[in-house]
Amino acid sequence: MEIIELFGVPGSGKTKATLEMYRTFEESGKKCILLRENEYEKLPVLNRKKYMYRVFKFKNLGILFKLLFDNLFYRGVEYNNGNIKGRLKILLRQIMYLEIYSDIELKNNYDVLISDQGVIQELSGYLLENEKLYSWLDFFLKKIRKMKTGVKFVYLSQPINQVKVNISKRNRKTAEMDFFDESTLNKYLTDYNHILENIYVKNSDKNDFIKLNKLLNGGVS
Repeated sequence: MEIIELFGVPGSGKTKATLEMYRTFEESGKKCILLRENEYEKLPVLNRKKYMYRVFKFKNLGILFKLLFDNLFYRGVEYNNGNIKGRLKILLRQIMYLEIYSDIELKNNYDVLISDQGVIQELSGYLLENEKLYSWLDFFLKKIRKMKTGVKFVYLSQPINQVKVNISKRNRKTAEMDFFDESTLNKYLTDYNHILENIYVKNSDKNDFIKLNKLLNGGVS
């Protein structure tokens, strides 16, 4: 099974790219499923509930305790990315992704899994507040690579001005950034973009990191 995890700043077009990629894969005869719902069209979506329970398997206890310990000392200041409970939920989902990506039954039933919110996207938000948390990102990337699941991390790079236009068009009120003033939003997106660029550059020598335009130009396998 091919696993594609999209990442990019909010408003970079991940949700639309998910829809376009789904159609492309389906047209090529691949059976495709999304990791979460797509707001533009009702498409087959993975039932994540059973994977949530797998987070608490014995083999994951060491990671769970370290996540809890690290969060007790983590304090977001500049952008206040969620409370401790909210951040723990995000971090626990990273273990869930490991369970999903390694699921043999899922691999047997589908050719492609597409996610527009995964390890890179969620953990990169933490790095805005504390770059020491790069260690967590490296930890989960090593875990994924060790499983040899064939995950491709696809980067959507967009100019900040275009991103801001996209955000204004969607007019959501579901995240903290939706309530930022113009100055804070501009700094937030600039900082976020800087973090993602660093992540991409740091991993650009790896075969599992690729930009969306290169993936599309090269076609789908």
